[in-house]
Amino acid sequence: MNSSVSKNYCLATVTTKSFIMGTAVLIDSFLEHNVWFDGDIIVIADVQELEQQEIDILSGFKRVKLVDVSSELRGNVRDLESVNSSLIGKAARFFSLESFNLRGYEKVLFCDSDMLFVGTVEPLFKSERPLLCCGDGAYYQGKNRNKRSFSPCVPKVPSEEISNTFNAGFMLIDQSLITRTIFQSLVDMTTHAYWEDETILHTDQRILNLFFAGQQTIIPAVYNYLLTHQNSINAADPTVLENIKVFHFNGPAKPWLLERSMGAVNDNSLQLRAYIRWHQQYEKLLTKKHLESIAKNLSPN
Repeated sequence: MNSSVSKNYCLATVTTKSFIMGTAVLIDSFLEHNVWFDGDIIVIADVQELEQQEIDILSGFKRVKLVDVSSELRGNVRDLESVNSSLIGKAARFFSLESFNLRGYEKVLFCDSDMLFVGTVEPLFKSERPLLCCGDGAYYQGKNRNKRSFSPCVPKVPSEEISNTFNAGFMLIDQSLITRTIFQSLVDMTTHAYWEDETILHTDQRILNLFFAGQQTIIPAVYNYLLTHQNSINAADPTVLENIKVFHFNGPAKPWLLERSMGAVNDNSLQLRAYIRWHQQYEKLLTKKHLESIAKNLSPN
């Protein structure tokens, strides 16, 4: 392994107070299944909102760097809540745009914090394509999205639609897209003019699909298995279940929210399997932290 190259890679995610446990499990599962990786781990957050205990949890992982959201992006998304009530409480969803401000890396893998790695993604890093990502719900249903509303639509008027739309929760970004100019262009799209229509419910995903339309390469759903779109994904690719690499707990039923996740697994065996895997990873993480604490207390230094 050429460590000088892999150190120039980066895993990035976004966290908030309510996502700390998800972030910790994401990082731990990624490192367990991607032992080849020795790059940085960037956690993007509105740092002033985190308590010291939460920062300590993240700092417990080697090579983790906490990156504060840029003041312009933070200010823009907070202002949007006064313009569009549907965006209230969704400010952090725009913070993924900061991935395009992480200059100095050859490749940045951005992942939502509600994901669980169960396999390696190393082969993806050999690609020379600028943006690798997996389809969203509309993509797996064979639909496009309207450029204005971003609503799914049956392909009909290409000039008014975006095709091959992707879920923004998993993106492998090449350094050619990580520039000051591109980042500023993305931040500019978080201003009032783009969000006056309160029927628009998508956030960062809408911006990224509009901006990078035609530049994305859609990769198999095994790298971002959207649990709320299970039926559509399985219908589009019946072999996907044999080789899932990453589970994405998109939707409100996060594994660490027991009252919601209990309902999600009632009659769905795959959902049950995914949630069990998440809690198994969480248990392993707790055990490792416990043993590290014991070792530290026993150390003569």
